[in-house]
Amino acid sequence: MSRMLPPYIKDCNRGEAKVFELFKHAPGTEDWYVLHSYNLPDDCRGMGKEIDFVVIAPGQGIFCLEVKSGQVEKKDGLWIVSDGRGNSYTSRRSPFRQAKEACHCLAEKIKEAFGARSRQARLMCGHGVVFPSINFDILDPEIAPWTVCDRRKLGQGIGAYIKDLSQGFSKTYEGYPWFDDFESKPGKKEAGQLKDFLRGDFQVLLTPRQKRKQIEAEIARFTQEQYACLDALEDNPRCLFKGAAGTGKTMLALETAKASIWQGKNTLVICFNILLGQWLHRQLEKLGQDHYYAGPFLEYLEQITGTSSKDLHDLDHYYRKQLPCLALQALKQGKVEPYDTLVVDEGQDLLGEHLIQVMDKMLKGGLKEGNWYFFCDFERQNIFSTHKEAKKMLDLLNNRTDFVSYRLSFNCRNTKQIAEDAYRLTGYKAGVALKEQLRGNPVQYYFFRDQAHQAALLENVLQALSRQEVPPQDITILSSRRLENSCACLLDQSAQLINLSQNPEQFFGRKKITFGTVHKFKGMENCYILLVDLEHTMHEDSFKTLLYVGMSRAKMELTVFMDEQLKSRLNTSQV
Repeated sequence: MSRMLPPYIKDCNRGEAKVFELFKHAPGTEDWYVLHSYNLPDDCRGMGKEIDFVVIAPGQGIFCLEVKSGQVEKKDGLWIVSDGRGNSYTSRRSPFRQAKEACHCLAEKIKEAFGARSRQARLMCGHGVVFPSINFDILDPEIAPWTVCDRRKLGQGIGAYIKDLSQGFSKTYEGYPWFDDFESKPGKKEAGQLKDFLRGDFQVLLTPRQKRKQIEAEIARFTQEQYACLDALEDNPRCLFKGAAGTGKTMLALETAKASIWQGKNTLVICFNILLGQWLHRQLEKLGQDHYYAGPFLEYLEQITGTSSKDLHDLDHYYRKQLPCLALQALKQGKVEPYDTLVVDEGQDLLGEHLIQVMDKMLKGGLKEGNWYFFCDFERQNIFSTHKEAKKMLDLLNNRTDFVSYRLSFNCRNTKQIAEDAYRLTGYKAGVALKEQLRGNPVQYYFFRDQAHQAALLENVLQALSRQEVPPQDITILSSRRLENSCACLLDQSAQLINLSQNPEQFFGRKKITFGTVHKFKGMENCYILLVDLEHTMHEDSFKTLLYVGMSRAKMELTVFMDEQLKSRLNTSQV
């Protein structure tokens, strides 16, 4: 059985398919290489730039074969060749001349590649024509009979035909000074070298920067498709956008805010997370306008009330009840002019009746008649509140006013592999179309015994990324814990990490690896995410929510570090 390159074929005529199968199953040809449909370089002269078969046979030679499936006719010096399907062509050049010219061109390319004095340059190249469907009984002084293989000769075996070609060309060249009956036949080593030259395997890898640009270009294109929903809803003053992580909610919120600001409207753009709020502010300040506020909502409420959570113990009560009540008093005193437009990103995090009341008072016309846009994921990213509160928020909105609800259905952040694993491991139903074009590497999983073991695994991954020349700023380590309680604090370079919990603003313009908690990094993203400290002691529901939010932060590659006891709790059959 010959080694066929490629190993299978399609979209070829019946004659070539028959010859392919004969080579593929020919006995005694295990060390042969047979290349089907070999394309010659453009600088080769003559008609036809394709050789039907190139046979590299150790101990025999190199042979270029033309296959003619139908009948042939020679009339008035012209060749009329049929393809067996009712199609034919007429040419002054015979199939034998075509094969001979292709053989000479191939030999020249081998000589150029290996050098004129190399053994490869002195290997014997021959040619032949195969007629699988007819008996070729023509005696023509221009045709050497042993170069012909017709239906009858094929019955004797394709290997026997190649050996006939070898003997025939050996006799032809035996008087030539370059020819030697042994040295001019390739050995197994030379056959492999020729195979690698003519049709070798190769892999050209993208650098991390090239890969990032490619994926980000795809992400930008997919996000652009999401913008169509804004055009469709531009006449609706109140809209609720619902979508899973990666469906472009933040980018759509940003575009909504930009449109409002450019229209001269005083715009309030809010979210829960400090880091996300800073990012939104940085994006909008590029507009050069001043009639807006963009940032974390609770931080904004502290500004207008002059209060602080510093030294407080019951932060939940402060943020959900005390601070909103103080804000309502400040609004009654006229300390803030109501806004024309309200844009809320990651709206599921700003839950509770008291905060809704504050938003209502800060918006002209209130939530009932005002112009507002909420962007939320109530099912998968509700890590700050309970599902009951999320439903309550929807009820609060529904009870106050009418609005348009729009579901975002395309994941335009994560690669297909990351998104599928996030859905599979957490048990969430995808409900989101995954773009086939946005493909990347499989998610990598490491299971640790203890903190020291996890830190060693994490160190190895970081070193591997460094060897790949991944820019440090493209890497973020995410944990369910603060840095001092995370395995990351055991790293040799832990002191050099940018701790986003202490310095969130350093994420912008960063040149080092960043560390953050899943909670603090919610709404953000980076190219390479290393998700650590996933332990079996965590509550089932909160664990899966954290896992989903953390995994969905990765744009290019994701590595997950889990307690080895989690294998029994998660659907890890493919991990």
